[in-house]
Amino acid sequence: MNKFMIILLAFLFINGMGSLIGYLVPSIPKDKVLPIILWLNMILVLALFLPTRVASFLNF
Repeated sequence: MNKFMIILLAFLFINGMGSLIGYLVPSIPKDKVLPIILWLNMILVLALFLPTRVASFLNF
């Protein structure tokens, strides 16, 4: 699959599960779940913009 499609599906899955957490486990406060969701979203944004190959000059 395309890199963009995988990141889009992961984004939808992470945010969908984050939305369902409030209904599935209502005793968990939002301030405990929101930082985890935001960190995972940031990782996806970085995976989208950063190059996949770096330091190719280190290969022999």
